[in-house]
Formats: sequence, C-alpha cells, structure tokens
Amino acid sequence: MKKNYNLEALRAIAAIYVFFHHTLYNFEILEKGSILWRLFSFGQEAVIIFFLLSGYVITLSMDKNNYTFKTYFKHRFLRIYSVVFIAYIVSFVSYILILKNPFPEFKTIIFNLFMLQDKVSFNLGNFAVEPIFNNQPLWSLTYEWWFYMIFFIHFKLAINFSINKNIILAFVISLIGMISYYFIPNQFSSILIYYYMWFSGGVLYYIYKGENMLKKEMFLLLVGFTGLILFYSLLFIIKSEYVASVVFPYIKLRHYISALLFILILFVFFKYICYILEKNFIEKTLMIFIKIAPISFSIYAIHYPIMEVFETIEINKMLKLILTLILTLIFAYLAEVKLYKYLRRRFL
Repeated sequence: MKKNYNLEALRAIAAIYVFFHHTLYNFEILEKGSILWRLFSFGQEAVIIFFLLSGYVITLSMDKNNYTFKTYFKHRFLRIYSVVFIAYIVSFVSYILILKNPFPEFKTIIFNLFMLQDKVSFNLGNFAVEPIFNNQPLWSLTYEWWFYMIFFIHFKLAINFSINKNIILAFVISLIGMISYYFIPNQFSSILIYYYMWFSGGVLYYIYKGENMLKKEMFLLLVGFTGLILFYSLLFIIKSEYVASVVFPYIKLRHYISALLFILILFVFFKYICYILEKNFIEKTLMIFIKIAPISFSIYAIHYPIMEVFETIEINKMLKLILTLILTLIFAYLAEVKLYKYLRRRFL
C-alpha cells in the first residue's frame, strides 16, 4: 500500500507533540503562562488528530482489501497489542518495581486487557477503569480498538451505501451514543459518541481519493458535526456548572470542536495546498517526521511511564527530558520495528 507522506508526517508530529506536552509540563521545564507553555497545552487535541488519521487509514485499508472479519481482527489485534505488550512491560517496571505502587485490582487488569480503560475525569461511572499502571495515554486505545470493531460492521453492512448515507449512519451512531450516555453514563456509549469524529477521517479519504471535489459530502459532514455539537450541548452543557475543559462534560465538547477544526484544515490541505507543493518539497521539508512516523504509535504509548520514573530522580531537568526521549525511542523501536514486524511476518 502506497504511503501518504503528508499523513505519515502528521502522525509523527502528533506523537512528538504529546511527548513534549507531558514531559515539558511534568518536568516543569516551561514557565507557567509563557507562550511555549500555552503552545504545548493541547495534548488532547493531538489525540483527536490520531483519531482522524486512524479513520482515514482504516477506511483506505478496507477499501483496498476484501477482509474477512478473522483477517481484519488479526491485523488490528497485532497492530494494537504488539505495542501495548511492550507498553505494559515498561509501565509495570515503572509502576511496581521502581515507583513501588500497589498492584492493580483484578478488575483493572481485565478491563485493560479488553480495552475498556479510560480517564475517570470522563465520568464513566462504574463502567470503566483507569489505564493500567497509570500509563495515562492508553485511555485513547479503548476508543481506537472499538472504533475498529464498529467500523468493520458498519463497512460491511453499508458497503453499497453512498458516502452521504454512510455519513448519516455514522451521525446516527454517535447520536445514539449521546442519548444513551445521557441516561446511563457508560464506556460503550462514550465510544459511540466519538465514532462520528473518527469516521470523518474516513470521509476525508474519499474526498482525497475522489476525482471531483465532493463538496456536497463535505458540506453534509460539517452539518453533522454542527448538529452533534449542538445536541451534545443541549444534553450536557447547558445545565452543567463549569469546572474545567479537561473534565466531563466539557472535554467531549472540546474534542468535537477540535475535530471539526482539524477536518476543515485537512480538507483545505488535501484538496489545495498539497497539490500546489511538489512531492519532493514535502518529503524534504518533513523528512525527520516521516522517518519517525513508523514508531510514532509506540512513542505515544510508551513515553509516559518512562517520564514518571525520571520525575522521581533529582537530576537536571533537560537531562531528564533527553534521557526520557532516548529510552522512549529505544523501546518504540523494539515495539514497532522489531516485535510488530516480526509478528506481521509470522502471523499475517
């Protein structure tokens, strides 16, 4: 499958941004309130970029391959769990052996193994647990995994649907998620709420692929975003007392507005800017990010527990940052270049 270097670079940029979002803040390298401090305060938005890119790539893959569920499941399982396996090992060493924290409860272990972990601040009641060993970035893998499962059913059932009908179907799925979440806050309804924004990345794939501009489809996608944002606000925001934009219910609204803005930016880039710029110019300009892209998922999943260890060590702040980066790159290389590629050759 031919790679899209624009997306490869963007994936790497998002992973590196999340890395610096955590390390620069936790190591207190940036002065609070400074321009750089504010510049690196959008870690949640970087995760939304991952969702959009994931929707794009999975739609491309499904469009190019006639997967059975067994084959599709194997691909997705190896992609996620090969990296998560290394992340669990690093997190275990950090959390239990070095930081001497208590061993997780059985419920936490089981929920994480079945990709049901999430942030408590997202208000999921008793239907979810925190990411195991306090590896906070792993919350988003719950959504990734179940997006994959929902999308396979969606794609197979609606394979003969037009793009517009698929957009409407994704809209209905997220609408059901919001309504069911309103009555019983739970993990699965939360995943459904986010499905529309993830699927919108797939719509971008068809817009990028299409011979025409697909203006009607893009307009419908934006109308869907607006409708879901307004409906969510009606259900959850109007009657709530403001706490912070990083907790429920504002965090989901923040994510939706971010996704809408990114969709607009990516649409303009895909349909106009990337055709103006020569391919060689893009590759040369973004080369460092393109090189990092193959291990970007692992950088995202592994850096946090390494950072937590260095938080406890009394050494120079910049040295902490450099050592965290080096160890993260080493484990990311082992996870994606060694383990994942070996498993692909062995089982796919």
